Amino acid sequence: GDKTFEIRKNDRDYRVGDILVLRRFDNDLGRLTGAHCARLVTYITRGGQWGLPNDMCVMALREVPVPCHTDYFFDGSIDNAEHLRPYREQI
Repeated sequence: GDKTFEIRKNDRDYRVGDILVLRRFDNDLGRLTGAHCARLVTYITRGGQWGLPNDMCVMALREVPVPCHTDYFFDGSIDNAEHLRPYREQI
């Protein structure tokens, strides 16, 4: 199904408006499968609230369209992509 939240250790100072690139890892093969998706962070519950450990966070996510080529995720293009502006402006 669609992933609408992510529970993570908050070791990267996540913020509303961040885009997470989620890449599928196959535990049996011990490697990435090549499948991926991108999600926009629309809300964050930080640790210390609702019984959440201080170093954790829960992020509400919304799907955003991204090109399929891998370089897009690692060369900084995704941070400045004009086509994502409407998604960020809605939060």
